[in-house]
Amino acid sequence: MCSYSQVIEGRGVERGIEKGILIYQTLLATKSIQQTAVKAKEPADKVKKIVEQY
Repeated sequence: MCSYSQVIEGRGVERGIEKGILIYQTLLATKSIQQTAVKAKEPADKVKKIVEQY
């Protein structure tokens, strides 16, 4: 399985994949970690960590 989805959402791979796609698409569209964090309902530092890691 994809470790990316586990970083995003440790509770379930499918939910992590969905949230990962949402984060990726939002980052592409907005180029903003803050806006992505709001839309994904995740802390900005977590989104930033994900972006730096991948």
